[in-house]
Amino acid sequence: MNPIYDILFATTLLTASDAGHVAPPLQPADAWIAEDKLKHAAMSFAATAFVQAGLRGAGVETGTAVPVAAAIAGFAGIAKEMHDRGKGGTFSARDLAWDALGIIAGVMVTSQAR
Repeated sequence: MNPIYDILFATTLLTASDAGHVAPPLQPADAWIAEDKLKHAAMSFAATAFVQAGLRGAGVETGTAVPVAAAIAGFAGIAKEMHDRGKGGTFSARDLAWDALGIIAGVMVTSQAR
C-alpha cells in the first residue's frame, strides 16, 4: 500500500472522530452598554415603583415603603442572576450594577410621590 494513502487514511480517521463534536456557543461579551443593561435598569425601576405604590396603597408610610420596595427589587435582580447561572449562563455583576441604577432612579422618583 502507498504510504500517502496510509497518511490520508489516518488523517481522515483522526478528523472524523471529532466530527460529531459540537463546540459550545460562545458567550457574548458582557458589555457595560447594551440593550440587556437598559432592560435591567428599566425593570428594576418598574419593580421599585410598583412595589412602592402597592405598599403605599396598603397604607404603609413612604419612609418604610421606599426601602422595602428597593430591597424587593434588589432581591429580584439577584434572583434573576442566580437563575441565569443555574441555566448555564453567567452571573453578571454588570447586570446587577444596572439593576442598582434602576433601583436608585426608582427610589428617587417614588420618594417624591405623595
